[in-house]
Amino acid sequence: DFSPVHGEPGVWFAQVTCDADGDWILLAHMTDPVGQTSDLVRSSFTIDMTKPVINLTFDNNDSANGNYYKANRTATITVFDRNADLSATQIMVTAKDSHGKPVPAPAPSAWTVSSAGSQSRIRNEKTWKATVAFTGECRYSISVRSADKAGNVAESMKESEFIIDKTLPDLSITDVADQTAYAGAIAPRIDSSDANLDDYATTYTLKAAHTRIRPWTSCRRSTGRRPARTWLTGTSPISFPMTTITP
Repeated sequence: DFSPVHGEPGVWFAQVTCDADGDWILLAHMTDPVGQTSDLVRSSFTIDMTKPVINLTFDNNDSANGNYYKANRTATITVFDRNADLSATQIMVTAKDSHGKPVPAPAPSAWTVSSAGSQSRIRNEKTWKATVAFTGECRYSISVRSADKAGNVAESMKESEFIIDKTLPDLSITDVADQTAYAGAIAPRIDSSDANLDDYATTYTLKAAHTRIRPWTSCRRSTGRRPARTWLTGTSPISFPMTTITP
């Protein structure tokens, strides 16, 4: 109902409460006591009090040692909202080489949009999706933040650093030849190198003809880009096959 405005003769007002998410259309007109009707006034607006929701998922979650992956990963970013603002939605990706030096990071795909369907929280909610493919051997991180056109800010999502390593370690045995007999003392050498060498998963077995074999020793060394571990034998003579020794 319209009510007169105090102190302003001939001015009337009415209040309408709009307190739910949705696209609103407000129509108003007035007819005076002698039957004269004003023009129709129309106003449309949107009320959005719901924050966007971000999901960050990966197609490959088969990790080793927490955050190492031996195959490519693809991230899918999903934003649920009726009025997502893509200019206020950022996908931030970082990439570093094995030395921690920044390198070009993979770019996100273009956004696609569809109806949220059965996943909808509110009427007419939409689903916005983008992907990021991680295919290079690097150290990566990804984070996502979003806000909608009404200024509602979503809770950000992130994946802490993870490493993709698809290269097998280099392994070599030197200072001894396979299926060869030696009359004197020998000291075989085993070299294993990799950008992400796992000391605990790198083992060796020695079969010897003598029981008085000095313990093998190991030391770290640098081979340029790739860290390595080297095992050096003692000087006791060995032949095959006999006792098994593990470090």
